[in-house]
Amino acid sequence: MIEEFGSRFRAACMDGEKFTELVSTALKEAAEKERLAAEIRDTLRGFLTENPEGIADIMTPYGFLQLTAEQGRQLLNGDRKSVRAGDSEVEAEELLRQKITHIQQDLFQDGHFQIRTEAPGQAAGQSLSM
Repeated sequence: MIEEFGSRFRAACMDGEKFTELVSTALKEAAEKERLAAEIRDTLRGFLTENPEGIADIMTPYGFLQLTAEQGRQLLNGDRKSVRAGDSEVEAEELLRQKITHIQQDLFQDGHFQIRTEAPGQAAGQSLSM
């Protein structure tokens, strides 16, 4: 089986046109995958995914919100449909899509973060910094 795969791979590499097509397709797929990952990484969804035990004080366009690790897990897995930010009730998906404009880890409390967000599509006020 491995020998057959090796033969097919060698044949594809030796055929310049097929090899170019193979590499071109792979590079396009990798670039798209990276673009999607970067899009998610700079959102609250990305933060909660990368910091499952994190506690966050978040200033959203709707107001202030304190989010525990458990609440974050509930938002990600769909068990929590909304949260209260300031005087507003914000749907979970809307909150998870918000872009992070500023993030700072607390120097004295491990896993505690201060975050500022903006709604998707708003002009970015600042770049991310940690």
